[in-house]
Amino acid sequence: GIKITTLTYSFLSPAAQEAIATYASYVISIDDLITELSKELETYTATLTLGRKHRHTLLQGLTNHLGDQCRIFGPFGGDMIVKGTIEFLSSAVIEARQTEGLFLPKDAGEYLNFFRAKTGVAEPFAFFCFPEDTYPETAYLDTYVKAVPSIMLFLGYVNDILSFYKEEASPTDSAGFIHSHSKLHTISLAQSLRQITRETVQVVHQL
Repeated sequence: GIKITTLTYSFLSPAAQEAIATYASYVISIDDLITELSKELETYTATLTLGRKHRHTLLQGLTNHLGDQCRIFGPFGGDMIVKGTIEFLSSAVIEARQTEGLFLPKDAGEYLNFFRAKTGVAEPFAFFCFPEDTYPETAYLDTYVKAVPSIMLFLGYVNDILSFYKEEASPTDSAGFIHSHSKLHTISLAQSLRQITRETVQVVHQL
C-alpha cells in the first residue's frame, strides 16, 4: 500500500498519501482474503446501511476509514470513493467464482470495461489524484472530473498489462481482463495484449 502510494501519488501531501496508503492496504488485504471473506462481503452493504458492526476486523476497519473520505477528498470525490469501494467488494466475490473467464456474446464487449472498473477499484484510485488540500472541489472539480473516466481506463489497462504474465502463469488466479478480451474477440492472447497496449497509449495522449 505504501509503495503504490509513494510511486503513484508522490505529488500529494503526506496527509493525503497516508489516507491512500491505508485504503490501498485494506483493499489489497481484502482481495487476498476473498474466499475467506466471501460470505461477509455478500452482506457488507446491508450491514453498512443498517448501521451494524462488521464481524471481521478488516471490514470494520475499512468502514471506519471510509468515513473520512469526504473530508480528505471532497464531498463528491469522497462519495465516489465510497461507492467505488462498495462496487469493488461486491464484484470481487463474483470475479473469484469466474475461474474460467467470462462468456460474453460479441455485442456485450462494453461489459469487460464496466466490470473491470469495479474489480480494479478504478474510480477511488482516480479520485485520489485530487484531494481537497491540493485541489478543492469548489475551485477544481468542474475541470478535473472530466478526466476521471480516462484515468480509470488508464489505471485498469496498465494494471492488466503489468499483471498479465503473472496471472497467466498462476493456475490459482482467476482469468484476467486480457484473457477475457481475447475470448470475446476470438483472437490470441498476444494479439489482445498488443491491442490493449495500443489503447493504453491512446488514453495517455487523451489525458
